[in-house]
Amino acid sequence: MNLSSLSRSLVALVLLTAPALAGSSTYVDTFSGGVNEGGWTYGPPPTISGPGGNPDAFMSSLVDTFAPQLRTSGASDFTGDYRSRNVVSLGVDLKTFATQFPAARECTLMLSNGSCSVYLLGIEQVPQPGAGWVSFDFSIDPHSTVLPAGWALNGLCHDPNAAWNTVIEDVTQVTIFYGDPTFFYIFDQWGVGADNLRITAEDPWEDLGGGTSGFNGQPQLTGLGPLTAGSSVGVELVNGPPLKLALLWIALSPVPFAALGGTVEAFPFNSQLLVETDASGRVAGGATMPAAASGTAFTFQFLCQDLSTLHGLTLSNGVRGTVP
Repeated sequence: MNLSSLSRSLVALVLLTAPALAGSSTYVDTFSGGVNEGGWTYGPPPTISGPGGNPDAFMSSLVDTFAPQLRTSGASDFTGDYRSRNVVSLGVDLKTFATQFPAARECTLMLSNGSCSVYLLGIEQVPQPGAGWVSFDFSIDPHSTVLPAGWALNGLCHDPNAAWNTVIEDVTQVTIFYGDPTFFYIFDQWGVGADNLRITAEDPWEDLGGGTSGFNGQPQLTGLGPLTAGSSVGVELVNGPPLKLALLWIALSPVPFAALGGTVEAFPFNSQLLVETDASGRVAGGATMPAAASGTAFTFQFLCQDLSTLHGLTLSNGVRGTVP
């Protein structure tokens, strides 16, 4: 693919805005079957048992501490580059089975990369004994370049904005802290439990379907990249007819219609690129994403020359990318 042409097309398209909804994916650590994917611990080796969780299996621990700290240990789905993954929330269900000195404490989220830590002081309190399971969810703005409102700096770093950018691009540990990390608490014996540790990432790409079958099956189009300014973005087509012309349509405000036994998703188009598939029926290319307003949406679809079909054409599925 002519990458400079694709880049020019994107530059032209970002001058307009067409809001759309992208999909999202959530991973939940339910501890079913004894699995603790995040390596969650309060310090002592945790116990995973069930029933009794929210529902079924759950993790529990007895700790003697000034503040229970439920935290990851090692790399997992809960660590890594939150910015490139577009992580927008973290959540947990907590239960307090026993404590010597019941007291009001915030449920706080802390993110660390080993040298810098940032935390979001919760507005809800951790559950008291007898309160049962309580759910907590924390919103994250991974694309903010300054420390977001409500967040604070903790640890060895001194520049809040620099610390935020350092941490959000390399989270090595997630901690659910019982209380305000800047407060001093007396030691207490706690019986605590956790379930349904969850992390949600918004996928900027949505598969719209609409493709038709041809010589090589149905051409499958995939959008690549986070669609954030300066990131690498592109599209990849597989299962297209080999060594045939393929027209990529790019639309901002499409009006889909039925055709060729499928659906044309990217029409009327704002830009188009004529390319040729390789011997396997593949086309791939990319560019650097320019700055674009959040909510700007692009719809892509290939029309492929295919002599094996009645109309001489096959459609790929449409994909829509939405700038986070």
